[in-house]
This record gives sequence, C-alpha cells and structure tokens, in this order.
Amino acid sequence: MTIKKSLISIFLLGLISFGLFSCNDEDTNKSVRSGKLAQKVSGLTVISGSTVGESSNTGAFFYEEGELVDIWVGELKLGNGVQGSLSLNLDSLFTDGVNDHRFKKAVQILSVLDDNLDITDGIQILSSTVISVNSDLKNINLASSDADFDSQYSTLVNSLKSVNSSTTKLEGSAALISFQKWEIGTYIDSQILAKKLPGVSLSIELPNGETYNLYKGLANIAANEAITADHQYRIGSATKSFVGMAIMQLVGEGKLSLDDTVEKYFPGKFPNGSSITVKNLIRHTAGIFSFTSESPGYYEAFDLDITKSFDDLWFIKYIVTPSNTYTNDELIDIGSVVANTFVPTVTKTYFINEPGKAWNYSNTHYVMLGDIIEQITGNTWEQEVTSRFIVTLGLNNTKVPLSGESTMTGTFASGYVNWVNNLGADGASLGFTDTDIDRSTTDPSFTGSSGTMISTSEDMLKWSNAVMEGQLLDTTTQALMMEGFDFSAFSTNGEMLHGVVHDKDNKLFGHRGQIVGYDASWQYRYEDVNDIVGTGTAMAVLINRTMLIEGGHVSNANEIILLGVLDILYGANATSSKKGMKQSNKKNKVNLPGVQGHLNEY
Repeated sequence: MTIKKSLISIFLLGLISFGLFSCNDEDTNKSVRSGKLAQKVSGLTVISGSTVGESSNTGAFFYEEGELVDIWVGELKLGNGVQGSLSLNLDSLFTDGVNDHRFKKAVQILSVLDDNLDITDGIQILSSTVISVNSDLKNINLASSDADFDSQYSTLVNSLKSVNSSTTKLEGSAALISFQKWEIGTYIDSQILAKKLPGVSLSIELPNGETYNLYKGLANIAANEAITADHQYRIGSATKSFVGMAIMQLVGEGKLSLDDTVEKYFPGKFPNGSSITVKNLIRHTAGIFSFTSESPGYYEAFDLDITKSFDDLWFIKYIVTPSNTYTNDELIDIGSVVANTFVPTVTKTYFINEPGKAWNYSNTHYVMLGDIIEQITGNTWEQEVTSRFIVTLGLNNTKVPLSGESTMTGTFASGYVNWVNNLGADGASLGFTDTDIDRSTTDPSFTGSSGTMISTSEDMLKWSNAVMEGQLLDTTTQALMMEGFDFSAFSTNGEMLHGVVHDKDNKLFGHRGQIVGYDASWQYRYEDVNDIVGTGTAMAVLINRTMLIEGGHVSNANEIILLGVLDILYGANATSSKKGMKQSNKKNKVNLPGVQGHLNEY
C-alpha cells in the first residue's frame, strides 16, 4: 500500500484527528493555503504534501504551496494530481476534462455516494458511508474498460444499498446530466453574487434532449419575492426577431418583397430612400440613424444643424420620464431628420450613406419594419405578432404591451438599474444616486417594434426552436431567412440574418435584448453548421437588471450566463470566450459627450 493510501486509511478509521487539515512536523515551514472545490463536494479526502484533510460542506480544503493536490474518495483516487488553487474544478483532475471517460465514471460514483442521492443540491459524502464501502472503492479502476467498470460499479451500488436502500444504479449519462445541472445552478449562484443580479431565469435543452428550467434569485428585492417560472421580463431587442419573422412570413405569402424600397413605404422621408431596401432594414445595413442615439452632445459632435432642447432628446426622456409616449412616426422622424442633415466627412463617417455596404445596428430600422407590417396588413404590428406567433405557438406568458401601458401587470420581475454606475456624472447630475432603483415602468412606445415585448424564459425557448427549426416559414423562405450579411469587418465574427444574429465563434443563432432594468437572450446552439437542426439545442436566459459597468465594459446575458453554462455542458473549448458577442457596431462606436450609455443596444 502506498504512503498516500496509508494516510487515507488512517484518516478514514479516525485513528488520528485532523480537524480540517493536518501537517507533519518536518514540513511545518511549508505555506498552507486554503482552496475551494467549485462543485462544493464535501467528504473528499484531500492530500497535498503532508497536509491531509477533508473537503467541507462548502467544498473548502487546504493545500501546501508548491505541492500537488490529490483528491480521493476512500481509497479511490479521482483523476490526476493538480496544482492547488483558490478554486478547483473536479474535471481539472482529468486530462480531457468533462470529456474524459474517467471523469464521467467518477461522477457516477460520487452520485451514488451522495447522502440524499440528489446531487442537484450538492454532494455530501458521509465518512461512515465511505468506510462501509471502502473495499469496493479500492477495487474500482476508473481507467478500466466500460464492461469491467460496470461490474465494479454494480458491486459498489449493491453494497451501498445496505447503507441507503434507495440507492439505484445511475448510468453514466444520467449521472453526468444531474452533475451538470448542479454545476449550472452553482455557476448561476456565483454570477448572481459576483454581478449583483437580482434574479435569473434559464431554460435550456441539455445534450440528452431534456429541457431544464432554473429560476434563481429575486423577482422583487424589497418584497424578498423569489423568481418563479411565471415571472415575466421585458426582453428588449429580442423583440426584433418576432418582427423579423413577421416580415419573412409576409415575404413567403407574396405580400412583400425584400427588394421593396423604403421610398415605397416612406415616400420623401429619406434622401436615399430609393436605394434602401427592406432587406437592408432587416439586416441592419440601411445606415439609418438610431433614435436611441439621440442624446446630449450627439448632434454637436457630428456638426448636425439640428436644434433640440435637452429635455426633448429621446435619451433624456427615456431616463427621466418613463411614462412618456411616442408614435412610430416620431421615432422614425429622428432618423429621418439626421439622414437629411448629415454630411459625411473623412473623420465623421458614423452614418452609413451607402445601403448594403456596412452593418450599422439601428433601432430605427425595426420601427420602420413594424410600420411596414401595419401598412401591408392593415393591422398593428402588435396584433400581427400576437396572432401569428404568440397564439399559434402557445406562448402563454408572452405579450406585446401597447403605448400607454407603461406599468407591467400580472406576475413580473421588477427590473433594476443604477444610473450613476451606467452614466457616471451625467446620471448624478440628473438627480440619481449611486444605488439600484426599480425601473419596471417604461412605456412601450419608447422602443416600439424594436424592443417592446415581455416574456418568460420558457416561452423564449419555444421561440428559439420555432425560429430555427422552421416552424414559422416554408422551406424556401426559411432558407432565405438564413442568408446573412457578414459583419466581421464591423463587429465580432458573425453575420446578420433576417431578424436573427449568427455568432460564428460560439456556434449560436439568436437575438439578445437590453432595455432598462432587463437583459435577455434566446439562442440556438449547433455542433455542425451543415446540420443546424440535427445538432442544435435551444436556450434562453432572462435577467432583471441593467448590467453594472465594470472597468468600462458592458456585459450581457450571453457573456455572464449562457457561455458559462455552455462551458459546463460541452467543455471549455465549446465557446470562444466568456465575453461573448456584442450585437452592436463596434467599429463605429463613438465616445460622445453627455449621456449615451450602453442602452443603444436592445
């Protein structure tokens, strides 16, 4: 028996008392540091040099600086020795991480050793349980063939039944999925704490096809109201995907052509209206000024001959007077006035005057599309989205609020924002303090068909499947919808489809949404771009806060939730980075005087 196994045997038999850790006298000069298992498994034996201890109920352990950390359950070593660290993932003990066949077998073992046999609430391994089956653990070889391991595992399960009669044999995939659910919950808990998120709703299709819904945190901080499946959120620019699909249905019905010009629907409104097409609008290549950019200092910065009072600027009304109402024409006119005034120069080329040549994310584009829907159908865009999608797909917790309905009703998550954090001195000058405020109230007309809708993560998951799996369009129109404009030269590696964004780096199709107090995202992840539906899984996440700005960086729901979840499910190489993809015009982003913030991106 090796020295380490001897230490474990002594530890298990309780012949010496370690507390949480123990150091031999000859190594007392070594620096002992504290670490924590990211998965918070308690009852594991942790050996580092001469320091031996047991992981606590929070996953805490001690290790010696410069020494490898070996982790055991009884006399079964879990993976390889690794360098100690403040946070240690169990999969890091295995050469190929979560894809290592030994890791999957280890999860099966940890799952049946858990005290309550439900690892979604964590793994608690009792020393009495380990002692009773230690001889079986000693005989397990994680590197053995599947058949041999199955025999060893079956023996362990049979022995555990004498300790816990409810013990059942878990196949590798079932144990791994349970483990991943727990990891996802643990990860979201950590992000809620780190990013000061009130609440998070996540709905995701797991690799085994199961849909997993998770609700964490608070819907209302003051009332200490927990998030549930029924809590609705504003989804901001995810609304654009609904408008985009309505446009594509009209194309499929022969009522509209993507080659129709803006001049046809808005005669005389734009100087180059005969050159701008519906396709340009839906793919953000029309180059029309976004009304959400109308903020203090903007017109002056671009030498625009426009005089507008401070109080009349869209962004000031948006911040200060959330019950204010706009008409579609008023929002479109903001873009039209700029188009008729701006003269591009070598140093000021933010406004794109050549339609179809560049990608320039603009909320005005989608308000214009909503107006086109109304002109063609004779119904409001709200009515069309409701009848075409909400009713048809059974999106029972999704709604399109109307102008004047600034207060959310029913079961909803209050949305929070810190204007001083987001706007700095400008926020303070407007009378705000450096703290969160409840900003659930915003009139829908502020964003219209570019960002008004309300939904839940479960409904958004249904929507993701409907859009990407061809439930809404005929085959020909679906293929047309998937034709994209590559914007890698103007932003990150991706393309804008017809109402849907393709993040090539992270293998995602979908649309995010940011609106004051809320952050939303629906996505459809694929393994093979040539078989998107066959290898795809849908997901959606909703958060009830405007993200705090850290170091000048504006994060989003993809970055702080979805990409981390995908790392858990598919491995650290599944996503290009935790930063995710910004659906805004990075190349042409301008730092302007006054309050503009990051809410230009819905």
